[in-house]
Amino acid sequence: MQTASYELDFWGRVRDLIKAANATAEASRDALAQARLELHAELAGDYIDLRGIDAEAKLLSDTIANYQAALDLTSSRLAAQIAPPIDVERAKAQLETAKAQATDLSVRRAALEDAIAALTGQSAAAFKIGRSAGQLAFPKRPRAVPGDVLLRRPDVAEAERLSEAASSGIGAARAAFYPRFSLGLIGGAQDTGLSLLTPGNSFYSLGPSVSLPLFDAGLRKAELDAANAAYAQTVADYRSTVLRAVKEVQDNLSALHWLAVEAGEASAAAQAAGKAAGMAMSLYRDGAASYIDVVTAQNAALDAERATIALRTRQLDANVALMLALGGGWSSRPTATADTQ
Repeated sequence: MQTASYELDFWGRVRDLIKAANATAEASRDALAQARLELHAELAGDYIDLRGIDAEAKLLSDTIANYQAALDLTSSRLAAQIAPPIDVERAKAQLETAKAQATDLSVRRAALEDAIAALTGQSAAAFKIGRSAGQLAFPKRPRAVPGDVLLRRPDVAEAERLSEAASSGIGAARAAFYPRFSLGLIGGAQDTGLSLLTPGNSFYSLGPSVSLPLFDAGLRKAELDAANAAYAQTVADYRSTVLRAVKEVQDNLSALHWLAVEAGEASAAAQAAGKAAGMAMSLYRDGAASYIDVVTAQNAALDAERATIALRTRQLDANVALMLALGGGWSSRPTATADTQ
């Protein structure tokens, strides 16, 4: 025996349920797209940090060579009895400190390399990224972006879809107060001792049915109130998501502005510190300065150079964060959705 039924959707209950289900499915797709976007941003950030470490490693490699030359100089001056033994020990301490810092960079680089391997779905043991001290170029950003670019953010789209689903849920809950009409069909065959395939052994029944909303102790009213409350919550979540998106964009735009200012100041400081270190070494060779002046000047120059590299890395990270805040880029053209990638 087979049965089938069809509801006559006079009040739009079934239509609202279908709309809610479709909106929920689209919200799930948007959630997947947001997760994918965040993973891409994390991968870009890890790669930027890794290249920043490569730049620091190159700086420390050059510094170690300079410190080794300074140690050789102090050792020669000590052998000629024109420098105290403390100068040699200071030069050794400075050299070994730089070597330890370089080793620490190797530890951090290995961790980032493993993180990139995990994000790209590869084995960390076999995954390697060659070292490169070349600077990564800043992305070319427009001076302004259209406001509707925020609509491409998957989390904003997800919040919008969830509010649409909740709105349709109100319609379905309201339709429950009205009668439900449906058509039912029952068909099959019965055994009377003869062949089941004979026409006389087949039967069917077709008829309408109605479900009346009688006393339910306030159940339908409670379900409607719950649907209204759920809709109010999704609207509040949608508004909060949009406001958070605007805040993230503004935060990163401000960060990029002030980081650019700071980078210019740090670059000037690094140039001055480098000149001071060179002057201190020249004076030391001429016997007009103590080696403590050299150590102080060289440490200041190294710190200033590392600060400029760190600032450039932060600028690149802020660009990635801005792209993430805008939903993946600068244009308002929608990105490929999760089901098309």
